[in-house]
Amino acid sequence: MLYFIVFLLTFVFSYVIYYMISLRPELNRIEFYEGRERRKGKKESERKQKKQAKKKLKYDQKKLPSEIAFVVYRYRLDVDSKHYRKFLLSMGLVTAFDLAVAVTSASVLDSVFFQVIVGLVVLLILALLTYRLIGTYFQKKGMRKDGTNQ
Repeated sequence: MLYFIVFLLTFVFSYVIYYMISLRPELNRIEFYEGRERRKGKKESERKQKKQAKKKLKYDQKKLPSEIAFVVYRYRLDVDSKHYRKFLLSMGLVTAFDLAVAVTSASVLDSVFFQVIVGLVVLLILALLTYRLIGTYFQKKGMRKDGTNQ
């Protein structure tokens, strides 16, 4: 029961932090380029001017978290796709899950040295495995850059 509580707390805490630091700015940038208004009460003329001034959403690898940039590069995913928002949120959930599993599996051991070693090994293996699953899933969803669904 203790390990389940550790898992849940780690999962929730890491997802909230990851969302606030990494995902929220990217989601706000997507909403801006899609023309969604977050604040109510703006004048219609301001909305029209803002809508006309918007350009196409450009993919900037420097602004993305490294995990997302890795999966996008490795599996050649199209970030201009309609599934990009779902991709970002699922990457956040998968990353939080990986961290929670690594922390929970490392907390079983007594020695701090072995906790760090086991945590890093589990995190590395699990991250590569889950990123592969996410990459192939979104390739099959039609988010592949060259348009094929292989």
